[in-house]
Amino acid sequence: MQKQKLFILGAGAVILLVLSTVLFMMDSDQQVIQSDQVSNGAGSETAVQEENSSPDEGAGTEGGSISVESTEENGTASLDEEEEEEYRSRAEDALDEYTPSDYESFSYDAFESHAYLYTIYQQQAEDSVIEQDAIQSNSELLALELEGWHDYAAEEYGFTFNEQDFLDYVEGEQESSPVEEADVRILVEELEAVSSTAASQQLEFQYARPYIWSQIQDEAADDAGVTPEETSEWNQLYFEIEQRVFERIAESNPSFMEGEPE
Repeated sequence: MQKQKLFILGAGAVILLVLSTVLFMMDSDQQVIQSDQVSNGAGSETAVQEENSSPDEGAGTEGGSISVESTEENGTASLDEEEEEEYRSRAEDALDEYTPSDYESFSYDAFESHAYLYTIYQQQAEDSVIEQDAIQSNSELLALELEGWHDYAAEEYGFTFNEQDFLDYVEGEQESSPVEEADVRILVEELEAVSSTAASQQLEFQYARPYIWSQIQDEAADDAGVTPEETSEWNQLYFEIEQRVFERIAESNPSFMEGEPE
């Protein structure tokens, strides 16, 4: 995984944003499936080891605060001071431009809001300026996809969001790749100063898909009548489920597959 200024580079900038979105989604998919560490526990740190898709912070509860100590120790220790400052400056600029409201956890509104913020945050590192409408469309597409995963998992496997399970999952993920996730860690730290709920929901945006997959993968394997042992077998199962999710999204929102949410 994510400006109200002059639209400087015309169509080229829009294409850049679309490509950024595609790369975000592809990176999420790759990280969900690329690990060779395969386990058979649905609540364990995943079978098809996921999307280290982003954040870092350990977490946050509504009305509480996100624990970031371990991430700071691991991430900052290997992060160049200049890079750290650059990330923090970008995060501050992004929050000056757009600050998410607090929404219900794992909701479309929360996903869209934090996709919008993260897209602005990413664009702070680019020389181009992207039209606000393009950022909005990008955010809606990402939110539709994450909502689609949530709804599919809830309807097919009885998935429900458990905050503590989610935070435990995030903690494990952030410890596995602290440096790679430094940009999100810093964004969440800056969000924490604004709203602990908003900080938590940025984590939800970043980790929703891999977390959901970690919760449903064993039941999905049982339903499919397969017993994956190799990473490639888990990958195949993941892509089959992802295809079903996309088909459901397309049924209720036909323009999704064309890259335009309704």
